[in-house]
Amino acid sequence: PTLKQLQTELSAIKAEIARLQQQNASLCERLTLVCPVTVLETDFLSKEITRYPFFSEYYY
Repeated sequence: PTLKQLQTELSAIKAEIARLQQQNASLCERLTLVCPVTVLETDFLSKEITRYPFFSEYYY
């Protein structure tokens, strides 16, 4: 693959990750509406931030 192809693929992957993170945040928000916060693990909602640290350089 050429550099341009790899950059295009990386861009598409980053867009998909962003979409999935947004979907995850939305689902977590819905979950908090259904379950009392005390039922959820205290760090449950923060796991999305730490799960893929190797992508952090692309988003910040």
